[in-house]
Amino acid sequence: MQDFKLQDLPIGIQDFDKLREKNCVYVDKTEHLHRLITTGASYFLSRPRRFGKSLMISTLEMIFKGRKDLFENTWILNNPNAQNYDWKEYPVIRIDMGKIARENLEEFKTALLNRVLEIADEYQVNLRKPLIDAADAVDQLISELVKLKKVRVAVLIDEYDKPILDNILNEKKAEEIRDILRNFYTIFKSQDGNLKFLMLTGVTKFSKVSIFSGLNHPDDLTMTDMNSDLLGYTQAELEKSLMPRVESLAKKLGTSVQEQLEQIKLWYNGYCFSAEGISVYNPFSVLRLFQHQHYKDYWFETGTPTFLMKLLKAEAFDIRMLNQLRVTDDALNMSDVSKMEFIALLYQTGYLTIKSYDRENLVYGLNYPNLEVKTAFSNSLLKTFSGTSAAEHAGLFVDIGRAIKSGDYDSFFEMLQSFIASIPYTQFVRMQERDFQTVLFLIFTLLGYRMGLEVYTSRGRLDAVIEFKDQFLIFEYKVNESAQKAMDQIKNKKYFQPYLNKNKKIHLFGINFSTEEKNIDAWVHEEI
Repeated sequence: MQDFKLQDLPIGIQDFDKLREKNCVYVDKTEHLHRLITTGASYFLSRPRRFGKSLMISTLEMIFKGRKDLFENTWILNNPNAQNYDWKEYPVIRIDMGKIARENLEEFKTALLNRVLEIADEYQVNLRKPLIDAADAVDQLISELVKLKKVRVAVLIDEYDKPILDNILNEKKAEEIRDILRNFYTIFKSQDGNLKFLMLTGVTKFSKVSIFSGLNHPDDLTMTDMNSDLLGYTQAELEKSLMPRVESLAKKLGTSVQEQLEQIKLWYNGYCFSAEGISVYNPFSVLRLFQHQHYKDYWFETGTPTFLMKLLKAEAFDIRMLNQLRVTDDALNMSDVSKMEFIALLYQTGYLTIKSYDRENLVYGLNYPNLEVKTAFSNSLLKTFSGTSAAEHAGLFVDIGRAIKSGDYDSFFEMLQSFIASIPYTQFVRMQERDFQTVLFLIFTLLGYRMGLEVYTSRGRLDAVIEFKDQFLIFEYKVNESAQKAMDQIKNKKYFQPYLNKNKKIHLFGINFSTEEKNIDAWVHEEI
């Protein structure tokens, strides 16, 4: 273990110049940026919030401003392959849409125009008056900068979609903001000849028929293998740049460095943004972990997805399918703000990620990226569907897990009954079989078990199965019928047959839900 002073962490720092001046840890992404600058000119990138988009935009700004002094010991300055970069200074138009006021439409228009005027003032450019709007202003600004500086202009737009996402539950306002932004971004197409470089970043990726209908030329980096690790930390980057912090954490927790590497990976790695891309860590959570030296859902707690939960309930999405989704490429993109596709939103906002790719059938397998997201999101789902949270029943869930492991199934079902009884009456107004199943599914997920749902066999489709190291639990549900009828169905259709000869015990459970009692009213159990 090393006891020297640790390099500061860039907590809350999104400006590259400030990060370097403070000598904070920097995970070097300049090789990627050099490639983008020298091989293309116009790009779009979608990534989840707090994934390093703003730092990337700031790094590009410093490169185009010729701030060579900030890049000591980075790839772009030290690698022989980057020596052809001339560090020429270009005027930069950088706009962070997340900082543009938007209480109402007029305020948004004024704030966007004022930001363009601020940049004009920085370069001492006088724009012709009267100005129609921000689009008119940025159009003039680009032309005047080219005349003044005798070089082309770099345009960097961060969080291009933030004004839309902040109004996502107000469709009319979101569409009005979309139209303003569409007119604004269209200028960059007409000014293409005057642009040295264009980069737009955001969380969501809308199709070209909506916000990008007038801007169809940027190279979309979002799901390309080559750029899958443009943001986020790879395993190699974490071990190269942050190993002293891993060692410090291991010392604090009294474990080996290898044990901490495995734990960090379990909690915060697992994001994949292309068919065969490199898996990356969530940088925000990793930095917070090293700051506090305690495992927690840091990224998730910074933005509980309230609007996702409302959309989920409105669309009656079957959340039991979240751990086994199979989708095509089209399902990962959204067409417009007027139709926010739920799976696309979950993927683009980082609650689901790519876990597999069937190249023959062009199908992606989606799942939670890691333990942080799986546990925290499942807790939010449980609260949405049951009206109670896992935090309220932490002790009960621990006891449920112990009962399953010890084979005390009577206690297991009694505790399930206790939990379901705690669900507010209002949640049961329309409670159907699927809703009971959903609650059980979320409980098992929070306990760390993967539940297979509606599993097909040669004789039919069983409701649920969980595989443990030494046993299988097979469940069949009925509503307002009988637990024995559920058990008879398991046996008559031989749902257990695929699990025979695997050297594991097989436990069969027939369960009946009563809508009158609003609970499990009976269960039967047999072991094979």
